[in-house]
Amino acid sequence: MSDNLVEHLENGLIESTKGIKRVVSDHQVELDHDRVVDIDALIFCTGYKADFSMLEPRFDPTSRTAAAWSNANGSNSKPLISLYHNIFSLEEADSLAFLGYVHTTLVGSFQRSDMASMAIAQVQKGASSLSTRAEMTKAVCEHHTWLTQQANRRSNVSPGMIDGQTWLRALDDLPGTGVNEYLDGDGEDGGSGSPS
Repeated sequence: MSDNLVEHLENGLIESTKGIKRVVSDHQVELDHDRVVDIDALIFCTGYKADFSMLEPRFDPTSRTAAAWSNANGSNSKPLISLYHNIFSLEEADSLAFLGYVHTTLVGSFQRSDMASMAIAQVQKGASSLSTRAEMTKAVCEHHTWLTQQANRRSNVSPGMIDGQTWLRALDDLPGTGVNEYLDGDGEDGGSGSPS
């Protein structure tokens, strides 16, 4: 929670409102009580049960589930997530991102959230670039193949499951943290090659 949130609510710098009825344009939303407001960014918090009903179906990262995943015993009928690095939309990668779909025991939840948030910030401000849409789509398909293999071997696989080392390496490059540079086994520092 922001240290300034309560103070800003009290002095009127920020305003608490009811829900959003619809997105009007890139920089405007219409609230439930028909008021249209200008925005810089929209952060949509769904809680523990994701609800993408506010999005057009083409932006819903769970709208297309491959038959191979659905037929895998360990998928347990959960929808597959089509996001680059389980974060970035394939439809609007530079402006639409999702947090909370990265699951691994290798990386702690705070570290995952921090790295994903930093990557989103760097991409959306133009300081870091994503791959082409074709390359991202290929990476998502490869990830889905890997995930389906996991679901064929295990009884309960989260659609957010990732290969932690691969994800860490990719996510270090997007926000530019430099961790790989200093801990990579190929570097001159003689590091172990495994980010910690």
